[in-house]
Amino acid sequence: MDDQYFVRTHPGYQGGATDRDLEGDTRGRPRYRGIGRAKIALIVLVVVVGGWLLWARQTEGGISARIEDGVDWIRSAVGLDDTDPTLRNAEDAFGDVYDSQGNYLVDGERLEVLMPEVDWSSDLDWQVCPGARAVVIVVPTAGGTRSRLLLDGERIGKDVEGVAVCPTDYGNPAPWER
Repeated sequence: MDDQYFVRTHPGYQGGATDRDLEGDTRGRPRYRGIGRAKIALIVLVVVVGGWLLWARQTEGGISARIEDGVDWIRSAVGLDDTDPTLRNAEDAFGDVYDSQGNYLVDGERLEVLMPEVDWSSDLDWQVCPGARAVVIVVPTAGGTRSRLLLDGERIGKDVEGVAVCPTDYGNPAPWER
């Protein structure tokens, strides 16, 4: 027993339970508390956002195009693309004209009779395209002027901001996307 000795680490220590003993660790080493849920969530978030940014950089248009796509998706999901009643009513009026005669040739007086709920006195404007297969409806909205293309009785793509004219190629009706 000569090789055992006692080292006093604190002058007031009289023996008894240590902090580690009170925490339940009897193996003599500090208790591991773990990394925590908040830190794990933060690490996962950083990895996901970093991965998305790396992916988006490599796509056509880059990060800004992906963000714009996301905004467009949200707008269409909540119906912001189609909330202007004048634009929607004008689309319905031209749809009725196309359904009844197979083209968009119509004068303003006939449209007023067909769809009295459309505010034709507003700054609503339209352009019947060559061949009368398409019409561009232009209307000012709260978000700015928007143009909508109707081709062969169908709405083509998303509305275009600003005043747009008839497309020259119905197969690829720029600036609208099929």
